[in-house]
Amino acid sequence: MDLFVAKPDGAGPHPGLVVIQEAFGVNDHIKDVTQRYAAQGYLAVAPDMFHRFEQRTVPYDDMKTAIGSVMQLNDDQVIGDVSAAAGWLKSQPGVAKLGILGYCFGGRTAYLAAARGRDFACAVGYYGGGIADPRNPNAPVTRSADITAPLLLFFGAQDQMIPQDQVQRIQETLSQLGKDHRIKVYPQAGHGFNCDARGSFNKEAADDAARIASEFLAKHLK
Repeated sequence: MDLFVAKPDGAGPHPGLVVIQEAFGVNDHIKDVTQRYAAQGYLAVAPDMFHRFEQRTVPYDDMKTAIGSVMQLNDDQVIGDVSAAAGWLKSQPGVAKLGILGYCFGGRTAYLAAARGRDFACAVGYYGGGIADPRNPNAPVTRSADITAPLLLFFGAQDQMIPQDQVQRIQETLSQLGKDHRIKVYPQAGHGFNCDARGSFNKEAADDAARIASEFLAKHLK
């Protein structure tokens, strides 16, 4: 599995951050995001979650292929890949605490990783689809009792892919379980609001979420 690695300046030690792609692969945008976090002092890596497929990146206007690629991955494969990326980070000199951050498919993956493992001291998920899908009896929200790391989740109220009742289910579940979490919903934002390469980009929401995410990661990892 390929890892896109972005290294911070200085000798360290540095915390590690796993950045999980959208459903479009480790494209230029995900590489840019990874580099932004490296500039904040993280040894940041973006694992190629599509390494099993011939087509590693998908154009933004080819949603059919993007969704098809994601649907070919099961949760065990996803967690295996995330654990491998975490293992690589742990093997690097001076890396102690690890965080995970993901977008879209990666947002769901961040939640899943928090529920199914202990590699990460915190998790950040942007508009993770399917976390609380009522059609899936094994949706990640059903494993929320196993979460030990603090969670930060962002959603857009105009997101046609993630109904607000699913966001509410996540909020209620985490609150009832007493989990350390924060969920922020941006009223005017839709799916993919963080990606400045897509028409759904919402700069106001993206800038605010980036600030909150940076503060959250620094609090738990630095």
